[in-house]
Amino acid sequence: MYKKISKINFVSNAFIPKIDIHFENCTDNFIDELENSLFVSALYSKRIFTLFNELPFSVDQLAFLREVISDTHTFRIDLSEDIMIEILDVILHLRMEGFLSEPFNFQEEKNEKKAKPIEFMPFKKFVNERDINLNLDSYAENTIEEFEGILNEKYKNKNYYQKPPYFLLYRSRNILSKLINNRNFSIKIIEKFLKEVKNDLRIYLYKKIIQENLESLTDKDKKAVYEEIQEYLIRDSLSDLRLGKTFEDGNLAIKITKQKIDDYNIKKLVEEEIYNDFLKEFSSSSDLNLESWVNKYVDLFKGKLQDFKGDFDEYLDCIDFRYDKKRIDMIVLGSILSNSKNYQQLIDEAYRSLSSEEKASVVERVKERYLKTSEFTIALRVKDLITENKFLYNEMNDDIYALSKEMFNGWQHDLYKDSNENRTIVNFNDNDSYTWFIVKNIKCGIEDVENACNIARDKLSQMLNFLYYFISNESEMNFTIDNVHVSFNHDTKKRTYGNGNSSNLPEPKRIDDLDKNLIKFMNEFYQNDSLHRYHVQAAINYYIKLCRTEDITEKINCEVNILKNIFREENLEKVALYSSIIIAGTNYDNDDVTYGEMRQWLYEDFTEFFQLASQQGHFFAKERVCERFKVFCKNIIGTLLFNLIPMKEEIHYDVQDIIKWILYINPDNHNIVRRER
Repeated sequence: MYKKISKINFVSNAFIPKIDIHFENCTDNFIDELENSLFVSALYSKRIFTLFNELPFSVDQLAFLREVISDTHTFRIDLSEDIMIEILDVILHLRMEGFLSEPFNFQEEKNEKKAKPIEFMPFKKFVNERDINLNLDSYAENTIEEFEGILNEKYKNKNYYQKPPYFLLYRSRNILSKLINNRNFSIKIIEKFLKEVKNDLRIYLYKKIIQENLESLTDKDKKAVYEEIQEYLIRDSLSDLRLGKTFEDGNLAIKITKQKIDDYNIKKLVEEEIYNDFLKEFSSSSDLNLESWVNKYVDLFKGKLQDFKGDFDEYLDCIDFRYDKKRIDMIVLGSILSNSKNYQQLIDEAYRSLSSEEKASVVERVKERYLKTSEFTIALRVKDLITENKFLYNEMNDDIYALSKEMFNGWQHDLYKDSNENRTIVNFNDNDSYTWFIVKNIKCGIEDVENACNIARDKLSQMLNFLYYFISNESEMNFTIDNVHVSFNHDTKKRTYGNGNSSNLPEPKRIDDLDKNLIKFMNEFYQNDSLHRYHVQAAINYYIKLCRTEDITEKINCEVNILKNIFREENLEKVALYSSIIIAGTNYDNDDVTYGEMRQWLYEDFTEFFQLASQQGHFFAKERVCERFKVFCKNIIGTLLFNLIPMKEEIHYDVQDIIKWILYINPDNHNIVRRER
């Protein structure tokens, strides 16, 4: 919640929306079943052990997870419990982020009469026209006592579950994140795994519907399928004529070649020799597999082109039939669905008829592609470490050794010693102030090069930190591990290279582009001599530090310090309450929740955040919540800056006045509203 998420839709092979949505519903249901299967296998089936404190969470937390996770069908999952928890963590997080794409609405209907919203009043008008007579300390004490009482009995109170799904998923995700002590696979790889699980399930349904309804296709239907496959193959291959040409020249080349294909009757010549083979594919078995036939068609089509030497030379030079097997199945399936009186029922019944074994086999196939571990060796370049010996090979420990530039080039050659591939030796334009380190014995996901590099950097950094403690003065600890790397996967023999450049790096800011109003606002800020100005500046300093560091613990500490400085408060229960008062209502567009309810839910999130920040470990749980509270911090700083700084009164107002103002315009018992300001 409260993080901007953008949706990007790419063009893909898909049916028309009214058909495609039914396949999407099936894959969503499958993920629900996978989620429940993971939960039952990894956690719920072990619930008896929680009674004896043998699992690191309570019976109440387990029951809470059971309420949130769909209690649907299950199937066997052949994975270790720790990996199952990692996948479940990602599934819940993705479900949670689904509510960030657009403001979510709570569907729980309430019958009570809603209070009429208070007309919006700017802060300056509020402090000038209203008596600020609210005793904030008394309000905070009473509200915190009320909120803490609710939280102490939360799992016993059914009303605790009556909140928007985001908050339930957030709580569930956090319970799971705390169980993860070490990730076997990066979040990115697990997200790819889940995406491919959905894709494989869809393809499996395509094939299942085709197999069970192949006999419904008439000879006319089969002819139409043949012609559509033929058009797809030729159209796809003609696009290769665009290579190296302008848009206009590419279109002209395609138009001329298509005309030649028609003039020489190529399609008819091919059909005369291969159409009967196509029909045999439909009658030979209910398990239709057109891949072999398509390959025959491609070879025959090329052969017919070659019969007319000189007329298709350019086309033959560039032609490359990179056809999509899924697209071929979709052409056949499209014909079956268009003939069906009820395509929705056909799709739904195909999914309902899947056995537990079939569902398990889908996961197993994708698991073999993504959830296998491999051994990596990573070469990393360290800046400000010199190598005088051109033939340096210095073994630091069992996993790390240092190489000179010349020896590093030799190491690259050795990667090809058991391969017939053309050798790619990368020259990274090294200078004398670099040394290469080889980090071995890194185990992580077979496709997870990024994670392998991160593990290697961490190993190398720890070793160099230890050495520099003894060999350098404080001012000389200046080594830097570059983003430059070479990785080698010992199982796939795949090599990857990183040169440290990134297209995602932001462009430098131009000082001459600064808005004059921003300069004016900044000067007003520094002319404000109130004590609170110094605390706001400290919060901004911590925010910049938060954005610059990559260390999760340091990020979390910065966020805690931002909030403590903003509210000039060490009592974290009060900080949690004040933060929830300011944040409540943002990114929520319905009027079915009161500000008081939203503040109660956010208070729990903030108190949990502060508890997490004070604890050792729980790295992956901290990693999960860090971005959300970064957004909170920015919003709270902004609320103060844009309301306090413009005030040029002799009386210095502070954050407590801001909180009183918000409680006036958005009272606890009023439903959340969107106002035109």
